[in-house]
Amino acid sequence: EDRRVVRVRDVHGTFHRVDVTEADEPERPLLEHYSLVEERDLAALLPEELAEDDFVAFFQNPETSWRPYAAGLPWIRDSQCRKKLSSCLKKLDTIGAEESCIAYISSESGAGGTTLARMLAWECAREGYPVLMARAVPFIPNALPVANFLNRIRHQIDDQTTHDKESGGEQGDSQAPGGDGRDVSRRYETPWLIVFDSLHWQYRDSELVRFLNELEKSGRPVCVLVVTGSVLGLSFFNTSTFKSVAELNHALDGSEARQLGRHLNRFLRVYGKERQDWQWDQFYQDHNVRYLEGTSAFWVTLSFWIQGQYDLSESIQQWMYRSFKANAREQIVQNAILEIAALSSERLPLPEALLPVAAGQWPVSHLLEDAK
Repeated sequence: EDRRVVRVRDVHGTFHRVDVTEADEPERPLLEHYSLVEERDLAALLPEELAEDDFVAFFQNPETSWRPYAAGLPWIRDSQCRKKLSSCLKKLDTIGAEESCIAYISSESGAGGTTLARMLAWECAREGYPVLMARAVPFIPNALPVANFLNRIRHQIDDQTTHDKESGGEQGDSQAPGGDGRDVSRRYETPWLIVFDSLHWQYRDSELVRFLNELEKSGRPVCVLVVTGSVLGLSFFNTSTFKSVAELNHALDGSEARQLGRHLNRFLRVYGKERQDWQWDQFYQDHNVRYLEGTSAFWVTLSFWIQGQYDLSESIQQWMYRSFKANAREQIVQNAILEIAALSSERLPLPEALLPVAAGQWPVSHLLEDAK
């Protein structure tokens, strides 16, 4: 449990399990700001194997566990996004660091960009491309410590793969895909996928390009996957560096809503909560995009409906307001929730130091936890 083991493919496509625990520097730990998709996270699950607690937790916060991703819970509207990201990694596989690029998911707020990025990251890690995930806290990424971290891991990967070959048996899946015309004269290095959410590079695309260039100069082959807003900066139109993976919005037609319902029914059936097609149709008709100007309540409502907290007898806005009034009785708690919501609309957490100061014995953070 205290070791960090990642799955890594070699030049022939064979998988190795590499312990990278010692690669992080204790004085300047990179993994304070990033996390790895580890070997333990990559065992595929059947829908019947996903506990209902994990199912509900995914709708509360899709970043708490990899188990819903291993079970295939996220619904991918466009399967082409997998092929587009895979194409970027295969170019890196074949040519090397000079093919490093920035893949991006353009998404309206709340339309599922972060969830899609995590699903693609899990699938890439399963294919033996190691993944570094930026944590969902604001920080300014620095290319130098990332490059140094990847370089230290490269040496460990070389040692591990050499050891596996000398021992006469590969540690990994013998059915992993083989080589495909790579330049064998080039020293092979496994490409990395580095994933950032919109809060890390918003309105700073020139700095993002600089980040990629520094990693490329260090010789590290990386694909940087970024979630962006629906409005893109000029840099994103440079197609030699930026590669579009998916465009997500809140618009959903009736057939897509039914597909989503049938997908979720694979899990709801296990918990005895399966919805019929007519229920999904009615849900779509009552909560699609036309009820709000420019923003859909569909996904928000779906989350609460799936969890069994909301019965559709009133609008989601009425239910939210009634719950707010009933559970946040103190003025200071109401103010704190509204401040948190304001920053959340821009994908930013509210630092605890900015919460209102309570006059009583308990800090506002404790009062919020009680109300929750």
